[in-house]
Amino acid sequence: MTSAQKADSSLPPFRRKCDEPNRKPRGSRLIHKSEDSAHAATHKRINVIVDGSVSTHLSVATWNLQRVASRSWKKLPAIHRRMEAVSADIWVLTETRSSITPGGAYCGIHSPAHLSRRPDADERWVSVWSRWPIQTANVRVSPWSVTGIVHSPFGRLIIHGMVLPYRHEPTNVAGESPVWAEFSRELSLQAQDWVAVRHQHGGLPLIVVGDFNQNLDGAQWYGTPATRRQLALGLDVAGLRCLTMDDAVATGRLRRNHLVDHVCVSTDLAPAGEFDCWEPLAEDGKAISDHPGVVARLRAVMDGD
Repeated sequence: MTSAQKADSSLPPFRRKCDEPNRKPRGSRLIHKSEDSAHAATHKRINVIVDGSVSTHLSVATWNLQRVASRSWKKLPAIHRRMEAVSADIWVLTETRSSITPGGAYCGIHSPAHLSRRPDADERWVSVWSRWPIQTANVRVSPWSVTGIVHSPFGRLIIHGMVLPYRHEPTNVAGESPVWAEFSRELSLQAQDWVAVRHQHGGLPLIVVGDFNQNLDGAQWYGTPATRRQLALGLDVAGLRCLTMDDAVATGRLRRNHLVDHVCVSTDLAPAGEFDCWEPLAEDGKAISDHPGVVARLRAVMDGD
């Protein structure tokens, strides 16, 4: 046995399964699985039987954990209970830690540590966790994002987890910058990533998820007209639409905080009903984050939709 094999055999079983992209989840039978193609239409018919029922749906959730401490005995248990209750297929956690998982059955990839801003190497701006094997895509390396290819029973998907810097984010060079300057700079780069990674992978369905630091529901909450225009243009050029633009406060789903965390998808994916969100509170009403969480259920777009 080689040293690499020894190292692999010492990992927990769910870690080893993450490196097996052709492995089908137990209890699932693939009816039709599309492969990479220059024609996005080949991805439109994706059906899978899970526990005897036909489904084309999957769920994607995102939540900013507000740099929760690794040994927080108050917040972490409540966070884990909430994630277990939501039970999303794919999680994008932001302002998180590489050591925080939604559960043992998930495979994870992480943005690089940003040691100039977060000296603890366990802290990450972005983690992506998937029920199915996920491999890091070969794209621009940034502490603000991570991109992976998910080998799901529905077919392969691109998942781009991200954070856009907040309005007072300091520049890496001088330690300060004009308001929203780093947001605008990083958004320009990530918008290029969205186009490039889809082109690189033959038009696979793309999901862009995370902390956009912009509310898009029309309320004057966080962001400016200029930053929202730049974001809208970037999404439009990449062929993405945001599924979380409804005003969750006005509709009573949230009490106060408007959503700045979003789920955006390419046109070969569509919402399967309305998105859900939750207050960042433990069962006793105490805050466990400063961001609400949001989950969207998706389906493949079929001919005739």
